[in-house]
Amino acid sequence: MAADLRAAYASKQDAEAQLRHAELWSVRVLVRAVRVRCRRLAEHLRRTGHYAAELSRALGLDGEEIERIGAGACLHDIGLLETPDYTAAGMSDLYRACQTLREHPERGHAIVRGSDLELFHCVEQVAIGHHERWDGSGFPRGLSRTEIPFAARVVAVADAYDALREPGRLPAPLSHAGATSRLLEGGDGIEPGWFDPEVLGAFARIGARLDRMTDLMGDGRL
Repeated sequence: MAADLRAAYASKQDAEAQLRHAELWSVRVLVRAVRVRCRRLAEHLRRTGHYAAELSRALGLDGEEIERIGAGACLHDIGLLETPDYTAAGMSDLYRACQTLREHPERGHAIVRGSDLELFHCVEQVAIGHHERWDGSGFPRGLSRTEIPFAARVVAVADAYDALREPGRLPAPLSHAGATSRLLEGGDGIEPGWFDPEVLGAFARIGARLDRMTDLMGDGRL
């Protein structure tokens, strides 16, 4: 009897591991598809995924939660593929975007919605919620504070950090110190009140790690 229970438990664990692998593989396939259409967007998604996962670790989340938020970050801007006015002029331009660009969270949500899988439920939340703001001034639904899904609040910080540091940013990418100043103190059209204070606190604590990650990704080592 005990041996049968152990075998059943091991089989259940194997099935769950296979499902998680399939979920993550699906995300990787979608990111590859994005790369075919827009390499620059795919690189932004990849970097944001790394930053969001690192922020999640700093916030003390468990392994599966980190995977889910990282996956959400890797697809958060997928709605830009359906945005005809998107020209890859720079992710930071999204903060001063025209109305069609402001529709990309809803477009992205429409692309990824409908799955019963927990990971893709998180991807849905991030796709539609990453431009919501802690102070209620965001879009598309004008949510505020804890009305915004936690995963979306994490990705919002990671997304903004990469927008400020991305290689093609105009007039020039910011240093880690410059990006940190904008996020924590404001500037370049960004306000600290947009972001969850808990997530900003984690960002401030691990800034050196994020800066190192930027260097590694720029060199192709991450």
